[in-house]
Amino acid sequence: MQVRSCADEMCSFESFVGPSGTASYYTELSNAANSLPSFNISGIQSNRYFQFRVLFETDTASGGPKLADFAVINSGGELVAPG
Repeated sequence: MQVRSCADEMCSFESFVGPSGTASYYTELSNAANSLPSFNISGIQSNRYFQFRVLFETDTASGGPKLADFAVINSGGELVAPG
């Protein structure tokens, strides 16, 4: 999973970043707690537009992963982007 915050609706100049604030991405392999995936995006600029992307991979042709829910919660614990 990666996110970016954009000043314009086309997100013309911003890059997607992962949990380290670089072009890295969140992966289930880094989830040692075996809990729901999440990462802190406090280092991302506050802009009008917010985008996220999720890349899926599977080793089987009979089924694969899916995104069931997504939420953005601000530092006050308030839901700002419904999942």
